[in-house]
Amino acid sequence: MRQALAIASLLLFAACSVAGEPDKGDASTPDLEKARADYRDSLERARSTVLRAIAAVSDRIQSNKSLNAEQKLAQIRELRDEEKAFTEDGILPQSFRFKTAVAEYRRIAKQAKIKMVKAYETAINSCVKAKEIEKASALLAEKKALQDEIPDGLLGKWDVTLTGSNYRTEWTFNADGTVLSTQGGSKTGTWTFEKDKKRFFGQLRAKALSGPYG
Repeated sequence: MRQALAIASLLLFAACSVAGEPDKGDASTPDLEKARADYRDSLERARSTVLRAIAAVSDRIQSNKSLNAEQKLAQIRELRDEEKAFTEDGILPQSFRFKTAVAEYRRIAKQAKIKMVKAYETAINSCVKAKEIEKASALLAEKKALQDEIPDGLLGKWDVTLTGSNYRTEWTFNADGTVLSTQGGSKTGTWTFEKDKKRFFGQLRAKALSGPYG
């Protein structure tokens, strides 16, 4: 999600600085501006879907008469941790109760990305036809930045065994920037892709992990 938000910020900046004022006779610029606005709106709609789901779960916990005060407090604290991870770090909730909301988030974000890429292609072609090469190059760079995002869904799993011990775990790397571990004291964290070093770097709370890519 952080990647998507970064792209949205890039689009907002580009709308003001790269495209500038629409050139006379350039019909592609207004269409691209609308596509950028629609893309940002879609990402916000996807985010709101998850936040509404979190609020609904909170209401259900508080109204659940089968839970005592201690149980409610424990679940509310866990829920707040998931909400904080989402709003501050862009980590989508991993609890099963958010499966539908997370799936909808990914669906909205994926469709928005497809439409935005098509809008770029149309605008780039129009600029090339009008011999506006610098503008076409700038738009191509934006398009590539959008396409370079890690695709939605599962990125991969690492089966990890520590030599000389019985410790074994499975790290799951998700496209939303989260990494999960099946064992150990730290089971959740985040990862990033360091393009210059061609490797993944993950952080399981206090534990760092890294590995080559490609």
